[in-house]
This record gives sequence, C-alpha cells and structure tokens, in this order.
Amino acid sequence: MTLLDLHLARLARSAGELGFALDLAPVTESVRRTAAFGEPARLRLCLWRDGTHEVAASPLPPEVWTTVAVYPEPIAEAGTWRCTSKTTARAHYDRALAWASGVGVDEPILINARGEVMEGARSNVFVRRGDALLTPPLSSGGLGGVMRQRLIADGAGEAPLAPEDLHTADAILLTNAVRGVMPVNLLARDP
Repeated sequence: MTLLDLHLARLARSAGELGFALDLAPVTESVRRTAAFGEPARLRLCLWRDGTHEVAASPLPPEVWTTVAVYPEPIAEAGTWRCTSKTTARAHYDRALAWASGVGVDEPILINARGEVMEGARSNVFVRRGDALLTPPLSSGGLGGVMRQRLIADGAGEAPLAPEDLHTADAILLTNAVRGVMPVNLLARDP
C-alpha cells in the first residue's frame, strides 16, 4: 500500500467520524493531477463538510529537523478529533511550534494530561531501545500518521512513552510523510 493509499484511508476515516461527505474518486484524481507536475512538492488537501475539496502544491521547505524538546504544556485536546484527525483546527500545534521557535528547537514533543508523549506538532515520535523501535499508542491521544503506519507495518511497536523515555532512548526519530524518518537530538528539559 502506498503512502497515498494510507493518506486517503485516513481521510475517509476522519470524514466519516466528523460527518463530512466524501467521494474518494474525484479527490484521488485531483491529488494525482496536482502531484504530476514534476518537482517534489508538499501537497495540501482540504475537504469541506459538503464534500467539496481543493488540492494545492507548494515547494518543499529546505529545512531539516534535527532538534526536539518536550513542550511543557500538556495538550488538553489530546484524544479529541482536534488531535486524532488531521484538520485545520491547529491552534494547540501552533502554540507549541511558536514555543519551539522561541527556544530554538525544530519540533516540540507534545504530552497529554497524563504526562505521556503523544507526538510532535508535525510528526510522530519513535524511540529506539536496542533492536526495538517504539512509538506511543494512539490511546496517548495523537494522530496516526501515515509514515507511522508504515513503520508499524514494517515491525515497529507501540508502547506508552514518558518524557524520561526520550532521555534514555538509544535514538529518537521523528516521522512525517513529507520528510520521511528523521533522527533528532533531544535538548535539555528546559532549553
């Protein structure tokens, strides 16, 4: 299954959960048509409640994410549609990204009210412990990213993670469908 197939399956799940009309055939055609213009690009698909949609392409930003830190404010929206479905309701992610920019890190690691690691603001989080590659379960409140799904299909596991697990991990990896798998360095608890 391709990442596009995983994206479309997630879109269909979210549309069903949120009560949005969705006809996958024209959406798929719009995505394929927009993606066919050669240069690598980031695609953005917006679906409205009535089923209308828009696909836009933009150049891939050149930045590489290399640093993370734990965002100190638990995400109250963890486990709600604002975190478990990919939507434009991103105020909690925008606050975390503004904080990360202010402290000089590329990506904030978000925690839920129980103190568990959820995800990054634009990524899923994995830790390597020996031969095991682990990511927080969806019950921690984050988004089931498509690259996350791919790594789980390839043998990665799920386990609740605490911020302390990031400090003791052999490696921390972020995943994102646009960026792929990125090894990152954890900065101090309070950068």
